[in-house]
Amino acid sequence: ILFSNALAQAFRYWSDVTNLNFAEVTRNQKADLEIKFSVADHGDGHPFDSKGGVLAHAFFPDDGRVHFDDAEYFTEHRKDGVNLRIVAAHEIGHALGLDHIIEEGSLMNPYYKGYDENFRLGRADIREIQNKYGKIKI
Repeated sequence: ILFSNALAQAFRYWSDVTNLNFAEVTRNQKADLEIKFSVADHGDGHPFDSKGGVLAHAFFPDDGRVHFDDAEYFTEHRKDGVNLRIVAAHEIGHALGLDHIIEEGSLMNPYYKGYDENFRLGRADIREIQNKYGKIKI
């Protein structure tokens, strides 16, 4: 349940600043985004390299796959391990069509910076997602 909450929060970062709405679907329903935890060669042409290397990867829209390396030690609310919420938010950003952003404070920076208790999207992240999907309407 802890990881389910971390993934839900990762989606919420994006829906809080756009008009995007996300809902979990059952295995029998068609999903726009598919989350999967795998190790090594998992059939997408981009094998994982075990613990400590590539943490996750995602494919751009129209594909929608978001994969996490299950060899990593994913955690939540802790400084040790790899924070699932932050990594998931980054990968969901790719699945929504965002490229890497080289700007201080950007989630979409290509390098994982570790756990941040006060994490939030950077200005560049918000600007880019709103350019694609619009600003939230109140």
